[in-house]
Amino acid sequence: MDKSVLTKLIRSFEPLERREAVRYLQSPFFNLRQDVIDLFHQLSAAQNLEKQEVWKHIYNGTPYDDQKMRHLMSYLHKLLEDFLAVKEIMQDQYSRQLKLSVAYRKRGMNAAFEKSIRALEKQLEEHPLRNQSYLETKHKMLWEGHQLAYAANPADITRLEEISKNTDLIFLTEKLKVICLFAQHQSVYKSSADPDRDTEIIRMAERPEYREHPAVTMYLHCFYMLRYPEEEQHFYRLKVLLPEQTGRFTTEEMHSFFILAINYCVKN
Repeated sequence: MDKSVLTKLIRSFEPLERREAVRYLQSPFFNLRQDVIDLFHQLSAAQNLEKQEVWKHIYNGTPYDDQKMRHLMSYLHKLLEDFLAVKEIMQDQYSRQLKLSVAYRKRGMNAAFEKSIRALEKQLEEHPLRNQSYLETKHKMLWEGHQLAYAANPADITRLEEISKNTDLIFLTEKLKVICLFAQHQSVYKSSADPDRDTEIIRMAERPEYREHPAVTMYLHCFYMLRYPEEEQHFYRLKVLLPEQTGRFTTEEMHSFFILAINYCVKN
């Protein structure tokens, strides 16, 4: 059983996470089966176990049933995947608040929805992050507001303009990220790709209403630096922006910006 995905998953848990998983499995809201909890304890406590041996500890005296054992393992695996998903949701304050807002809207509790969505907007704007995740959360928040307003008054499309611009920003941020990766690849390897194929995207990103957003600004300067390496002012501008944008992007995202800059320096 050591080679099963279920066993590998359980052994990837830290001690605290295992205790949390046990409490999750013991909650009747998620699980009503004791044999599932027993299986978790068996797989957590020992190694090099065979399914028949585990079966004896769980169903003492009952003849071994391989199909039932497989179903039990599958059910526990599904519960633990749900456990991990719940943990991620609970750690993402925006996702939790947004789902709460959706629940209020679906129940027709408009006042509670408005309060919840205002709380989400306040959290979102007070946090320094201005990356794609910020834009995507804002899009969902704006869309939920539109859903409620449209249901009350189908002629009300006041939020659609802001939703449209925010959608463009999400598209531009993701597209520019990929364009930068292409430009980096082309600077190192020979490629048959047309270097000017994304001209229209770049022109769109350079429009004032989009360029001012931190994510678009960062990726634009990365693109300029990689596409026009002989024009060193793009590298120096990015060098100034990097410390200025600390906090507006995740550690992983900042790392990717630094890697692009380092690769430019190595090649030039």
